[in-house]
Amino acid sequence: MSMGLPVALVNGADKFVAKKLVESLRKSDIEVVELGESWGDLSEVGEKVDYVFDFEGDRRVWEKAVKDGSKLAVIGVNQEGQVKDLVELGVNWRVVNLHGVYGVGMEGGEVDFLIEALELAVRNKTLMLPPRESDLRLLAEEDALEAVMRSSFLSGTEGEVLDIWGEKINSEEIAKVLIEEAKMTRFKVEETQSLKLKTQNKEDIETEWRKLRWRPNVSFGAGVKEVLQDFFAKVDEEGRKPKENSKLKNQNSKLEMVADLEQNENNIRFEVVPVVPDVDVSPKVEVETVSDVKIKTLEEIMAEEYPEMEEKKKLKLKKKKKKIVEKYEDIRPMLVKNSNMRLVQERTEKISDLRSQIPEKKEEPVVVKKVEPVVEIKKVKREIKLNPNWVKWGWRGLAGVWLVVVLVVIGWGYTNYRMVAGAFEIKDLILEKKYVEAAALAEKTLDKVKSEEDLVKDWGLNRFEVGRKYQTVLKALDQGVLLEKKAIDLAKRSEVINEAVFSEKEIDWKEELGGLERDVKETEEVLGLLQARLSGDWGWIPARWKGRFNELRSGMEENKRTLSAGARAVEILPEFLGIDGKRREYMILLQNESEIRPTGGFIGSYAILSFEGGRLLNFDIKDVYEADGQLAGHVEPPEPIKNILGEAKWFMRDANWQPDFVAAAKDIQWFLEKSTGRKVDGVIGMNLAVAKGLVGVVGEVYVPDFKTKINKNNLYEQAEFFSETKFFPGSNQKASFLGGVGKQLFEDIKNLKSEGRLELAKTVIDLLERNEIQMALNNGPIAKVMAEAGWDGTLYGGRCAPATGSEQVGAQCFADYLYLVEANLGVNKANYFIYRNMDLVVDINNQSLSRVLKINYENIAKNSNWPGGDYRNYARIYIPSSSNLAEVSVTDNQSGVKTIYSGDNLQVKTVYGKKEVGFLITVPVGKKVTAEVRYTDQVSLTSKDKFSYLNYIQRQSGSGDTGLVALVSVPEGWQVNQAEPMASLVNGKLLFNQKLEKDIRMGVEIIK
Repeated sequence: MSMGLPVALVNGADKFVAKKLVESLRKSDIEVVELGESWGDLSEVGEKVDYVFDFEGDRRVWEKAVKDGSKLAVIGVNQEGQVKDLVELGVNWRVVNLHGVYGVGMEGGEVDFLIEALELAVRNKTLMLPPRESDLRLLAEEDALEAVMRSSFLSGTEGEVLDIWGEKINSEEIAKVLIEEAKMTRFKVEETQSLKLKTQNKEDIETEWRKLRWRPNVSFGAGVKEVLQDFFAKVDEEGRKPKENSKLKNQNSKLEMVADLEQNENNIRFEVVPVVPDVDVSPKVEVETVSDVKIKTLEEIMAEEYPEMEEKKKLKLKKKKKKIVEKYEDIRPMLVKNSNMRLVQERTEKISDLRSQIPEKKEEPVVVKKVEPVVEIKKVKREIKLNPNWVKWGWRGLAGVWLVVVLVVIGWGYTNYRMVAGAFEIKDLILEKKYVEAAALAEKTLDKVKSEEDLVKDWGLNRFEVGRKYQTVLKALDQGVLLEKKAIDLAKRSEVINEAVFSEKEIDWKEELGGLERDVKETEEVLGLLQARLSGDWGWIPARWKGRFNELRSGMEENKRTLSAGARAVEILPEFLGIDGKRREYMILLQNESEIRPTGGFIGSYAILSFEGGRLLNFDIKDVYEADGQLAGHVEPPEPIKNILGEAKWFMRDANWQPDFVAAAKDIQWFLEKSTGRKVDGVIGMNLAVAKGLVGVVGEVYVPDFKTKINKNNLYEQAEFFSETKFFPGSNQKASFLGGVGKQLFEDIKNLKSEGRLELAKTVIDLLERNEIQMALNNGPIAKVMAEAGWDGTLYGGRCAPATGSEQVGAQCFADYLYLVEANLGVNKANYFIYRNMDLVVDINNQSLSRVLKINYENIAKNSNWPGGDYRNYARIYIPSSSNLAEVSVTDNQSGVKTIYSGDNLQVKTVYGKKEVGFLITVPVGKKVTAEVRYTDQVSLTSKDKFSYLNYIQRQSGSGDTGLVALVSVPEGWQVNQAEPMASLVNGKLLFNQKLEKDIRMGVEIIK
């Protein structure tokens, strides 16, 4: 019975790493069901599980995960985990391949060479290691365990095959550690060429670390200590076992040992030298003959290294010593030889060496027979007379007992009230920046919760259902307060960094950013565990509380996404803020989506954001026309800008023409440099939607340049009123309306309090996820982080996972793609008056895949007066490059007139690995117009029994809320196995009803 706790199933629980995983899960208050070699039939596991960790690659366990809706992690330790058949199951899966893992109980494979080296080290023999130039990466079991936990508890790992490696290390470093930790007196190491090692790409390895927001932190020196102790213990145990038919070899066999030490002709000899300056390393010894080396016995090494163990051993043997000596008084000192066949000093055998020879005393088992008492019960009728005084005092006694019970209940209730109230007070103290008081209250509340947990356990209340539920609540409260305790550290650190950026406070950037990364990681882990606990069985909660409880759970999911995104942001902060002391400058595009352009909107203004040494230097707003007026020479514009917009030259204000923001950012930087001579380190695009979101955080904003107040409800109306009609080259206005808003917003954000900063972080993350903020940075590593997060505005290049084994024969997958990119070339703000929705019909046949896309537009403007007017939209639709375009048409819904596009009216080409279909759509004032695109792809399902259709629908920045209805039909004789996201089945067809608020991933799996 899970008692409301999350349940984890560990298959192969007796394996290396799995044992420690079971311990770690239980420490996190997660109930664990263990399956090992003798676990029997899986049907014995009757309860629902929330997490499945599979070390065996057992499909039956995967099916259990599908049935229960569990998160599945398939784990391979020093070998590849099984991926076959995972995709088709439709389970929330991830594969974690742990490479080069070492620890107590390691099982070889990729670490065979290390096992051999450890055995040689504890026996004080010449080490055999791979060549120094080998690509060696070792992963401590503790780090491997952390990677497994994060893969299941953190978001963003679903459907990923994660290959986890440790930090790089060479043979010389391994040898140095083993010689030092094993107290070896041999300093010879042989390089062996026999070991074949995989060569790994450093960037790929670090990419996997970033997915888990983690990197290995256990050094080889620290991680190998416990392993060496285990190897010493095994060798010691072997030495204590009596050997049958053992004979002493001739002491003149010294020549055999010298031959054993000779180097093989195919191997290379090298000496271990210090790799760290100013570190005292034992002197190198060149072994010429066996007699040159003084060999310590294993017992001497253990006594020196672990004196406390020797003391305990002596205490245990003290009482038995006398009897054992008397029993074995006929034993005499003898000459023995060590592993190198050299005579050592004559000595008396230790008492401990004789323990294995003492016969064990066998005790006869005691049989206890259970005797049932025979009780004879006689019914006796007895007359009882009540004394009035007894009755009076009896009632008083009962009243007294009841009063005690009531007081206890009231006291218990007050204790619980204080615990819950304390949890809420902690949050308030954090927001008030009273971090010391918050930490003290958190510790006090944790103590109270622990005390209550102990009380429930000591009284045995968890034997009853009510007690178990109360215990569940206490454990959740315990983790909730622990989460707040972590939040205190996170808030303090964020406050320090905020003061350094905006208020020029002197800080140790390396320490603070490292601490921030650690705090985010720890907070994210605690939040993941609390979320796992709250995902258990809480159906017993009263109905009046369920709404609030569900809000709490959904709020935690939002906070988890924020933390996950924050972890990515921490990665780029050192470079972004220029903490190396070098100046960093970024160009901020202030775009207005009321005149939509491919990357969001028309560029009315831009800003230069400058940092140096982690400090904000400047946020300078510029009018784009001022820069364009300085551009010398002629730049030929794209054809639609020239032929439809009527611009003979290309300027920076129209430079965001590429649908891929990274490509557009390169064009914009080129124009900036040619116009102003200024270079920047990246471009960040923002729309009015961003301004609206930020205004919602800071509240009402006064814009001095336009002498008006704005809030999130009137921003678009004010932007329409203060449209850019008056802004032309040479204008004496300081900046556009959006530029003025941006300038004031920036000042207000600098003065936000803690609660406002948290809300700001959530808002910015949401805007990044909706593509309203796009970041194209020039630095390679942080650009890669942005790309992995999906924040750089590039065209998505998704594809189906590669099929393996039987999947290649019995299944097929098709990766579809759709991206609508609009550009208002009507020199107006018509998008403010445009409503848009999309219909997509997908028809899956045995030989083809047909799609019909309809885009429905309505222009609600009342007249053609500025800023409204006809919507002249140059639309580009991006579909798979393999698609065959059948027809493009535009229909006037009022007159019914349909225009089919061809020739010069239709531009079709292949770019970014996609097929681009471009054409002009005009939506007159007060009219409705429908654009229709038909296209097909060839598929063959004749010999298949399974087919997966995946479609990635990308959202254009600045496109607002666009309704999307998709209808998917399947061939006759096939049926829908699963669909994502939620869909309705209408007449055998799947109906998806979505809002294109952010990119949509849509998937359908059908089977015969």
